Amino acid sequence: MLTEKVGHTNIMVVAIVGVGGIGKTTLAQKVFNDQTVKDEFDKTIWLSINQNIDKVELLRTIIKLADGVHGGEKALAVLQPILSTALTGKKLLLVLDDVWSHRAWGDVLEIPMANVVAQGSRVLVTTRDERVARGMKAVLPYHHIDKLEEEDAWLLLKKQIVSNETDGHEVDMLKDIGLQIIAKCDGLPLAIKVMGGLLCQKDKKRRDWEMVLDDSIWSVSGMPEELNHAVYLSYEDLPSFIKQCFLCYSLLPKTALFGRDDIIGMWISEGFLHGHSDDLEELGSKYYKELILRNLIEPNAQYLDQCVCNMHDVVRSFAQFVARDEALTALSGETNIDSKLSAHNFLRLSLESKASESDGLDWSSLEAQKTLRTLISVGHINMKPSDSLVHFPCLRTLHIDSAHVVRLVESLHEFKHLRYLSLQNSDISYLPDSIGKMKFLQYINLRGCQQFVELPHSIVKLWKLRYLNFNKTSISGIPRGFCDLTNLRIIHGFPALVDGEWCSVEELGPLDRLKHVGIQGLENVTTSSSAAKAKLGEKVHLTSLRKSNNE
Repeated sequence: MLTEKVGHTNIMVVAIVGVGGIGKTTLAQKVFNDQTVKDEFDKTIWLSINQNIDKVELLRTIIKLADGVHGGEKALAVLQPILSTALTGKKLLLVLDDVWSHRAWGDVLEIPMANVVAQGSRVLVTTRDERVARGMKAVLPYHHIDKLEEEDAWLLLKKQIVSNETDGHEVDMLKDIGLQIIAKCDGLPLAIKVMGGLLCQKDKKRRDWEMVLDDSIWSVSGMPEELNHAVYLSYEDLPSFIKQCFLCYSLLPKTALFGRDDIIGMWISEGFLHGHSDDLEELGSKYYKELILRNLIEPNAQYLDQCVCNMHDVVRSFAQFVARDEALTALSGETNIDSKLSAHNFLRLSLESKASESDGLDWSSLEAQKTLRTLISVGHINMKPSDSLVHFPCLRTLHIDSAHVVRLVESLHEFKHLRYLSLQNSDISYLPDSIGKMKFLQYINLRGCQQFVELPHSIVKLWKLRYLNFNKTSISGIPRGFCDLTNLRIIHGFPALVDGEWCSVEELGPLDRLKHVGIQGLENVTTSSSAAKAKLGEKVHLTSLRKSNNE
């Protein structure tokens, strides 16, 4: 239906409908990644749709994916023609994943697309609600995904557990118990995969599988919709230290990309990883891989080495429900955010704001959260000149993405306990000299701060730093004395500029703990002696060395 010639309309909507965890996204991904399908279209675009639609950000995102330039515009009347221009004459495959309202299409995307894309263009929508498919005028019949038949479900479960032929034989001997576990999963692929992830942690013995089958969690009644029994059982099986990491992962806004190093940095800053200081990144990587193995997070196929993962909505809803007394995840525009913030003190906040200033969250509404340890904010925040950071004395993790935060920079040093500082894609041009007072700081991410040009000399006092990211900044150099930061494990975007005022690549020499290094401007290193003094070949822990184009 995606490639066949049907009717005379330029664009046709095809719908995949089914309950949460049934495999709608998985099926859509298989279609989207199929080379035969890709060859039929000039352009393929994948969009994950928030339940609370931000029309401006939705348009900006698709314009960027269509190779257009939105220029920071916020008016629909301006953005829609930009999208039309970017897609004119192109045969398009657009996937809209997890749509909760037909308005994402009818009010935002259909108008600028319908009459400009080439004939044969398709929209593939996944939704839990058949009314969404009707509202988008999807062609009949809709593709309803049925629950798995018993034998297919068994093969899926077995696939999660078996690693070799011997394992396969042992698992086949347990098929009778496996089928009973599958029956409790009600034929839902997500639940079956999660149970497979749990069972692969167990010995392949009847006693161990029977303990899973007979667990009292299966019989808990009256659970809220958020509590999927299989996910609940898998969560309870996690070691306590990985439970914290799992719940922390669920705070990450769905529409933002967080890399493995970002997530492990958050875990370290929160004190979730207990081990020798030299091994914390390895320990975090081990926990990250276990969450993947248990199918609680899933690698994003668009990225190599499992460096970016997604968390299924069913799993995310469960985790956020479990953490609800300590953590709040919210989208700007929700009617009850302010009342929740005023009625309860949280340890962790995750806020996703719309592009429009009128819909942005007021910074002042957060100031009552005196016990806050983690603040994650993606998108616009409304700030007044009087706003500062003095209201969060306990903060350990601060991640602000795509916001105007210039007003906050001078008060950064108020965070006496801050370990993790990420101000990526913001408008800052410098860090204040007072940052040298932040003795606990381990992680600084300034990626995408295109106006950022200057580091203070006091940064060399932050001897606990483990991670620095200057990719996509305009940084011109790093202060001399950088060689004293011997705890550094990862640095991206190190500027190899030869200037008397700044350190050179030679100062990488004493940094023996470096594991990942990205250097920009290597062409400026004209002498072999400077490169040799960097001792990159002698760093026994170094596993990645990249030349950066600052992109």
